Amino acid sequence: MKSTITTALSSLTLLFLTTALTTACSGDDPDPDAETKFLLQNRTFYLHHADGFTPMRNTKLSLGFWKSEMYYRAGCNWMSGDFDIRNDILIAAEQFSTLMYCETAQGSIIDQEDWYADFLDSKPSIRIDGDYLALASDLVTMYYYDSVLDEPNAPLTNQVWSIQTCATNPPRYPQQSYKNRPWFKVSEDGKVSTFDGCNTGEGTFDVSYAKPTFGTIRFGSFTYTNTDCPEPIPYTPGSEPDNCFEPIFSGNTDFRIVENTLVIGPDYETATYATAD
Repeated sequence: MKSTITTALSSLTLLFLTTALTTACSGDDPDPDAETKFLLQNRTFYLHHADGFTPMRNTKLSLGFWKSEMYYRAGCNWMSGDFDIRNDILIAAEQFSTLMYCETAQGSIIDQEDWYADFLDSKPSIRIDGDYLALASDLVTMYYYDSVLDEPNAPLTNQVWSIQTCATNPPRYPQQSYKNRPWFKVSEDGKVSTFDGCNTGEGTFDVSYAKPTFGTIRFGSFTYTNTDCPEPIPYTPGSEPDNCFEPIFSGNTDFRIVENTLVIGPDYETATYATAD
């Protein structure tokens, strides 16, 4: 698989070198930028290698596209915002980021995250060829492959999802509000089990998949236990899990799965982030 990806990305390098000729011969194309945006939809790409940049060891850089939104990760936090493509240039709007702190044996990942955000904000040129994507600035070229070519993502159903962050502004961290981290599980039989840090709940759902890792989930009615819960551990005003947890299960909402992380909500700035246990 690695050799196949490397060979395909080599052909994408040639695509960059022939851009001028391709552009000159495609004057009858009504809107190539719209076609590129269409080809990017509902896809997540992983960095394979880069010219002019070396990632920290044991970190995976990703870049994905959902509707009008671009989302990306450099090893820790999720960053996202609107995007556009104009004349084969990726235009990133103001970006939002979660605020987790992550560290590796090489130190904090923050510098790499800042570099990646700056690179995507530098208006790099963009090329897509099947399952392969390349972005290039004046100094750096990044080569990506579609995540479907990698190890499968965690499945939506029959999986316990632990709430990590409610990406409201500012982000909330429910695991710091109660000693017991909230979680939920959706089963193949259309039932949902929940735990908000104190009380349990049960409900129903159905799902429409745009792809195995993207779609819309519709929640039905829920019933909850009514345990007299202890006061949450103080963290920030309004950080109680019920402010972060229950709104997930109100009506219809989009979801996407990247590696072992479920992002559920209409957009990345207001979404809830959960990891597979």
